[in-house]
Amino acid sequence: MYLACRDRSPGLDARLALDRLAQDEGMHADSISALVAEPPAVAFTPMPAPVAVGRGIGAEAWPSALMSAFALDQAATAALLALSLAPDAVVAAVAQRIADEECAHQAFAIGAFRLVADVDTSVGARLAAEMIQSRDWVQQAYPRRRALEELVNSGVLPSEARKAHDTFLASLGDRVQEALGVLGC
Repeated sequence: MYLACRDRSPGLDARLALDRLAQDEGMHADSISALVAEPPAVAFTPMPAPVAVGRGIGAEAWPSALMSAFALDQAATAALLALSLAPDAVVAAVAQRIADEECAHQAFAIGAFRLVADVDTSVGARLAAEMIQSRDWVQQAYPRRRALEELVNSGVLPSEARKAHDTFLASLGDRVQEALGVLGC
């Protein structure tokens, strides 16, 4: 998704940053894959399409595309923060390292949202609404909360894993809303 955003971005700096984010995601996927000796046989379930509301998810505008990609990326980061509490030291270390590396992704996206909203406050308000749409789409496409519950209930993860996941997303949501100029409105 970051590569699709790259192709729509307004300038060279953004294109280079998005290309780097996509490369990072590939390296993160490789790190996670290395943890799994033999991937489980899972039936492929197609990801639901994003909702197309106004200029929302799936729109041509690159900030909208970035919002969708960022929502998915950071939902995965929240899951990794939960996994960083795993009793398995290797799993915990890989999850924490990747979550730490995601700080650069957060800085770029939040900075981009702030720049766009500073130019046109109506775009900030529109993107704030899209953030909610993106969150709902990600929850449908990537229902990680249920999987986390199962891992906690089975004793694979400590109960604090849920809080780590939820607290991260709440804090990030506040940071994005602040960048968009809508926090407290």
